[in-house]
Formats: sequence, structure tokens, C-alpha cells
Amino acid sequence: MLQRIAEVIQALRAEPALKGGWRPVLGLVAALAFSLLLLDRLGDLDPQAILVQLHQVPPAHWALALGFTALSFAAVAGHDETLHRHLATGIRPAAARRAGLAAIALSQALGLGLVTGALVRWRMLPGLRLGLALKLTLAVSIAFLAGWSNRCPEAGCCWTRRGRPCGWR
Repeated sequence: MLQRIAEVIQALRAEPALKGGWRPVLGLVAALAFSLLLLDRLGDLDPQAILVQLHQVPPAHWALALGFTALSFAAVAGHDETLHRHLATGIRPAAARRAGLAAIALSQALGLGLVTGALVRWRMLPGLRLGLALKLTLAVSIAFLAGWSNRCPEAGCCWTRRGRPCGWR
């Protein structure tokens, strides 16, 4: 198995599009580590019970969920495009959106949002330094939270100093 991993790493380093270096190796190590952590968590789940529950969801609900998920990821990926433009990183808008979408999707699935998002952005945008990828990830998170805080009072999520929701007497 170690021989096969070494062969994969060697093939990745030889790939012209990746330009060698440690970037592919770090990506592979991160993927392997996250996979091992995930396997530990999945051991107690009952696959049959999960399938039964999944089959009880109507197809129309699946379609709506997928549609709104795609819409939300497209909107949040726009944060990356805007921040790259604002920070003058030189990254093309389409590449920034793709990297942002992948970073958000993977960080939501794997957790450790700042670390995962930064690694994905760094991996997908070859000219980007890891430090800048981390700053971008933090900025995207802050922009998302700022936008959410702007909408939160309308949803009744605002609390007064007395511990009551805003608008309550």
C-alpha cells in the first residue's frame, strides 16, 4: 500500500499542470487524514436505516433542496470573486468562484472551515500563497457573517440587553 501511495505522489509531482512541489502531497495527506477521521465517525451508523429514511423523502423535496443548495453556493462563491477583485490578487473571476465554491462545499462537509477552506483555495489557485488563502477564507467567513447579521433582525434573531428578542416589549 505504501508503494502505491508513493507512486501516486510521484505521478502527481510529475504532472505538468501541478508544477511539482509539495502542494499535491499536502493535498493528498489532508484528504487521507480527513477520510480516516470520517471513517471513525461512520462506524456506528446503520446504512439500512439511513436508506429507509432517504427513500421516505419525496423526489420533489430532493429537487428543491438541490436547487436551493446550488443557488446558495453560487451566491456565496460570489464572495470569493468580490474579495479577489478587492484585494487585487490577479485571479480570474471564474477561477475565484470555482475555488470559493469548492472551498465552501468541502469545509461545510468536513468541518474546520478556516483550515479546510484555506487549503482548498490554496490547492485550487496555483499562484496563491497559503497565507493569502487563509486571509481570503477568513474574509469570506466574516463577509458571510456580516451579511447574515444584516438579515438576522428581520428573522427575529436579534436580542436586547434584557435578554428578549428585538421588537418584544
